Amino acid sequence: MIFTYHTGFESLTFLEKLAQTLECPLHNQEIILQENIGFGRIKGYKFASSYKVLSLQVNPKEPFIIRRIADPLQEHNISFSFFEVPTNSENNTLTRHELRRLSYVKITTANIDYEVLFKNAVSQRMLVITINPKELSLLLSEIDQEILLPQNKTYYYEEDLNPAMQQVLQEIFENNVPKELGNLYVDMKGKELLFLVFQGLIKRDQLKTYAIHPKDIKSIYQVKERILEDLSVQPSLLSLSELAQMSETKLKRLFKQIFGFSIYDYYLKMRITEAAHLIAVEGLSVSEAGYRMGFLNLSHFSRLFDRYMGIKPKKYALKTGNHVKHVS
Repeated sequence: MIFTYHTGFESLTFLEKLAQTLECPLHNQEIILQENIGFGRIKGYKFASSYKVLSLQVNPKEPFIIRRIADPLQEHNISFSFFEVPTNSENNTLTRHELRRLSYVKITTANIDYEVLFKNAVSQRMLVITINPKELSLLLSEIDQEILLPQNKTYYYEEDLNPAMQQVLQEIFENNVPKELGNLYVDMKGKELLFLVFQGLIKRDQLKTYAIHPKDIKSIYQVKERILEDLSVQPSLLSLSELAQMSETKLKRLFKQIFGFSIYDYYLKMRITEAAHLIAVEGLSVSEAGYRMGFLNLSHFSRLFDRYMGIKPKKYALKTGNHVKHVS
């Protein structure tokens, strides 16, 4: 099923049209999915300001796509879309690579087309925060917003969900607060998520934000998928440029703008992330994990691990209980 919402031409709100499309009742800004569609709920929260939150917890029986068709003439509100696949028994058929690909936060201007896929038979959660840039600037009075989130420009960023973000998302989706305090709770937790996002964004070293076309975004994601296909092989910049059908200079610039890393640094980061999984979950020793990911120099591996994970691999192994697995 594909649900399409044209932001500039609809007579119904997003939730009203979604309820109509799904043929599900809308009550108190909440949709409960009918059994023939799947399981889950979709709820909207609107506060006194332009700040809005939409939460989705769904497990559809068929693939479900939400497609936003933007109106380029509308005011450029900013959307923060947190997409997460919980690690529970319902999702035990997914590989760790699939789980990683399905856990992220995307920051976009509302004047850009956007599409998200909910896989069938997979429990998924998504939280969307929308805020007016002028209101956001009041929250970020010490940040030069024209550098990070410039007004009247189209931009698109992606950040990995870090453990702190995942914890807040879990608190939002699994809270037991009284119903009367639900809006206040989501208000506070939503702003906590914004804080965590900007904590990551301000660490980026790219100072200039370039306008980006939706077609280029698709091309950059094709490049990302190619990198993730086989982390044992470093893809050549030429082959990635040909895949994206853009110059190497443009590819490098847009890739770094979206993901906050150069192509090579992103490749290294994902190799280290995979090594961390091998240590923490599969119980490999530090040297085994390093060699498995193609690092022949363990001192070099240790330095890179510290750079991307913020901790030495041996300390990480002890912290995650890896030493217990090797004793048994």
